Amino acid sequence: MENRMDHQRSQDDPGLLSAQERSFSTWLLSKKTRAVLQSNNKVLSPLKKRLWLGGLALLILIGGGALFILHRTPSGHLKWSFLTGSWIIASSPVVVDGTVYVGSSNGKVYALDAGSGRPKWSFQTTVYVPGNGIMSSIVVANNLIYVEGAGRLYALDRGTGRPKWSFPVATNLDCSPVVANGLVYVGAEDGKVYALDAFSGQPKWFFQTEGTITTSPVVVGGMVYIDLAGGELYALDALSGRQRWASYSIDHLYGSPVVANGTLYLVSFHGTLSVFDATSGRQKGSFHCRDCDNVQTSPILSNGTAYINSFHTLYAFDAATGQEQWSYQTGGIIFASPTAANGMIYLGSEDGNLYALDAVSGWLKWSYQAGRSVSASPTVVGEIVYISAGDRVEALQSPG
Repeated sequence: MENRMDHQRSQDDPGLLSAQERSFSTWLLSKKTRAVLQSNNKVLSPLKKRLWLGGLALLILIGGGALFILHRTPSGHLKWSFLTGSWIIASSPVVVDGTVYVGSSNGKVYALDAGSGRPKWSFQTTVYVPGNGIMSSIVVANNLIYVEGAGRLYALDRGTGRPKWSFPVATNLDCSPVVANGLVYVGAEDGKVYALDAFSGQPKWFFQTEGTITTSPVVVGGMVYIDLAGGELYALDALSGRQRWASYSIDHLYGSPVVANGTLYLVSFHGTLSVFDATSGRQKGSFHCRDCDNVQTSPILSNGTAYINSFHTLYAFDAATGQEQWSYQTGGIIFASPTAANGMIYLGSEDGNLYALDAVSGWLKWSYQAGRSVSASPTVVGEIVYISAGDRVEALQSPG
């Protein structure tokens, strides 16, 4: 595998060259040097060629005794910032019809104007108890907001924030609900999977698993998929709750599975990506990321590439072959899955930065220093990126 430091940048070190810098550096190279690079096209990987070219150009600049100020990585522009007064741990901003919805660890739901950040309304889900606030993302459907708070699932009017119904669950919910088929599906730490009527909150069915649920269910093709921390994976009928199949792993599971084109992908704590037939449960294959460990988020799939977080590094793999394509190391722990949009991968880190990477090459296109841990997945709407950073919700304009 290639050096994990290949793509690392720091604030004080421009690191790898940008597109403009590479262009300028290539112009400085002699025809003979460019011929050497061309002759090595079949030998050097694309990443190593970029490193080779960038490093050689810098040596030429230094050796020539000239000082050039090269372009640094562009930064996202802050449009607005809203202070919640309490840490936003795992609630990604949800943007619908010009409104941003987000939950905070103080148990409050906030509705903000997407253009200005001005609050429209807020709702206190429960009497605030430290550690029992909103620990997952909000879901918007049917003109309602579905959100958990301290052992209850709430449905709120999207326009006013007034509660429509609430449903008690045995333990605190650390995972987002899913709305489909006129039902709300949610898993709880006591091992139960609930299906509730989306409009009334009346229970339709529940299924008792044999462990602890800490991830969101996935509902696709008439099936509900849920995995447990102990390594079990269940497939349930979405309408009846009957078990269709189950699989048992020797490793822990802390991220939801991903289902695409009839195939289910699941990443274990120690970096094994298992591939199943989503209908039958038959395992079709697996591959292991040898440098991956401490994987506690869901993978994402985009254009045939699987993106997996491991501690402070994001890895990109060919989803069909398991071949590593690139990796990018941040300066802190990555707590949430990245977001794919506009040919980019957006990634938050405990180091207080948002990173915008080229989805194909892994090149850092731009970044933004929030100064606080970005611990939830970013949300991208057009050229605006919304992030939860510490106790703030922020809207960023992508650089041109």
